[in-house]
Amino acid sequence: MINFIIIIIIANGGVYAFGDNTYGELGIEGVLSLEKPTKVTFFDSIKEKVKKICVGARHSLVLLENGVVYAFGDNSESQCTGSSTRYPKPVKINWESKELIVDIFSNYNHCVFVTSN
Repeated sequence: MINFIIIIIIANGGVYAFGDNTYGELGIEGVLSLEKPTKVTFFDSIKEKVKKICVGARHSLVLLENGVVYAFGDNSESQCTGSSTRYPKPVKINWESKELIVDIFSNYNHCVFVTSN
């Protein structure tokens, strides 16, 4: 049984993930775990580069260079925001502020956004 999550950004902005995916925390639907790095193809269709990735206990966050944040995985404590209890693929977080998100942090069941102002 795999009990870890690893998500990697490569220089050209590609995202790869491996480890436990029980809750969708790798952003790849249809698999429970991955033993070797696998491309998270969702981000191939997005023009902005990935700036930062954070992982919690069972959820992950991805910050793009333009300040947009995507979340995936367990949402039982609203750590990904939204109304579903689980997001097996990345979902855009609807940020209703004029301030730009410039940094993200994640821990066990929560996340923190740092804004420009």
